[in-house]
Amino acid sequence: MRLGDVERDKRDARVQMLDADSRYWLALGELFDTFLARTASAPLEDLAQVRTHWQQASRQAAERALHRALTSLATDARTRQALA
Repeated sequence: MRLGDVERDKRDARVQMLDADSRYWLALGELFDTFLARTASAPLEDLAQVRTHWQQASRQAAERALHRALTSLATDARTRQALA
């Protein structure tokens, strides 16, 4: 095993510990139902606005998921020990 492999393994373990992916997909799934409903019911001329709103909402969901993951990392003593 090379040093780079060890570093990647540590990085991957930390990313997995943050759980940001599952937080993001959970939030995005909730938003997607609303997006589909709006897409289905919006007049054709409003679809660009619906798409813009979806893009903004999905970005905000990603930012919130990352923020929550980092906050839990900062406050979880067990996580600190695992990183040491």
